[in-house]
Amino acid sequence: MKNLIALKKAPLSSSARSGDFTYIPIIFHLVANSDGEGRIRIESVLDQLCALNENFEPLKIKFYLKNSEVRSLNDNTIYSNPASAAGSTKISLEKNKSGANGINIFITDNADTGSEGTTLGYYSPSQDVIVLKKSIVQNDTQRKFVLAHEMGHFFSLPHTFNGWDQEPWDGTPVTQANSPGGILSELADSSNCEIAGDMICDTPADYNLGFGWDGCRDYDGGCADISGQLLAPDESNFMGYFLGCDDYYFSEMQKEIILKDYDTGRRAYLRVNYMPNDVSITESPSVVGPADNSTTTFYNSVELSWSPVENASHYLIELTQGLFKFYYTTDETKLFLTDLKEDKAYRWMVKPYSDVYTCADFSESFSFRTGTMTTSTNQIELGDEINIFPNPNKGNNLNIDLNNVVSDYVNYEIIDINGSRLFSGILNKQITEISNLNLIPGFYLIKFTQENVQFYKKFIVNE
Repeated sequence: MKNLIALKKAPLSSSARSGDFTYIPIIFHLVANSDGEGRIRIESVLDQLCALNENFEPLKIKFYLKNSEVRSLNDNTIYSNPASAAGSTKISLEKNKSGANGINIFITDNADTGSEGTTLGYYSPSQDVIVLKKSIVQNDTQRKFVLAHEMGHFFSLPHTFNGWDQEPWDGTPVTQANSPGGILSELADSSNCEIAGDMICDTPADYNLGFGWDGCRDYDGGCADISGQLLAPDESNFMGYFLGCDDYYFSEMQKEIILKDYDTGRRAYLRVNYMPNDVSITESPSVVGPADNSTTTFYNSVELSWSPVENASHYLIELTQGLFKFYYTTDETKLFLTDLKEDKAYRWMVKPYSDVYTCADFSESFSFRTGTMTTSTNQIELGDEINIFPNPNKGNNLNIDLNNVVSDYVNYEIIDINGSRLFSGILNKQITEISNLNLIPGFYLIKFTQENVQFYKKFIVNE
């Protein structure tokens, strides 16, 4: 509590008083077991960051993905027992690998620390990391407050029931001035708030009354302080243990503590002077290809493409085949897939996001069926002997360098992403341009046939 006492006395910095947003880098470590199984989906992590930024918006703080990425980690010990000695050691090593300049958050299968009840998450001061149980990140309700609660601990806030952490009030009359943890218990009238409990005077006394309470309804469980005055805890404070509230918040004094902690020397590693693009994303991408409800020519050479979205730097793609879902991220407006199954129906949709704004919804879903033809590795390699320029191009004229593959002539076909043949003809070393195509933006293949050998070259048409 020495740090808290010092922070209470410290002045609020001019930057905190200015009203400008502060941007703080964050590093998510998505942990799976050693076989790579059990990792949380990135969709849930983006939703978690969205919720966290909504929680901290009143403080003019926004968190962003450091280096525009999340880290994946396979380790049985961290996945199942992160608080153990071995788990803690491995977490410290992984934190070092991720580099400085960011708050490290590990999302694991289990976050129990050996204390009473089930631990949903914890902040480790010695390691300066946060650990979250993956089930809370996947839960629409719990993700609204658990990470914000642990982030409060990160920035030096104690529980509102400080001193009663390990032994919640058990229903018997309070007869001791000190809590089970040895800390002076705050009185119901807050007359000793400066030196008791959480030592924050705009949070009412709480003896861990939310631990066994039914949801977020008003507390009337009869807990009284040593003088016999009934307690009236704040069920909606982030640093309490009441679950299921519609909205949680930090008190004004708690906000000041967080902002002051951020300005201390020990948090200098977070102040990197990086200004991410935090403009909200309001558009939804539309399909470019394959056309909705179409069938592709190949099943192992399919490109998904969509329209760019303003202020989006990255895209999350959800691809569904039957009961299986697959997720991909890219900073482009296309995704080339080579491992799809033959003659299968797929649905896909796209979620645009940026380093700091991850609240946009997925697009509507699009569908396609894969074809029965395959493009072999050998055919692709032969295609690499041909140069098409410019690529990408405007869709009118294609110049083709055939010197490495042509003896006398080569037949060609231009195929769109739906497998339709648009143009065909013959090229040789004298005729190396295909003109007047008027192709619309999208992904295309040129199929070349020479002496009974077929090979392909991909090219893209931009607006």
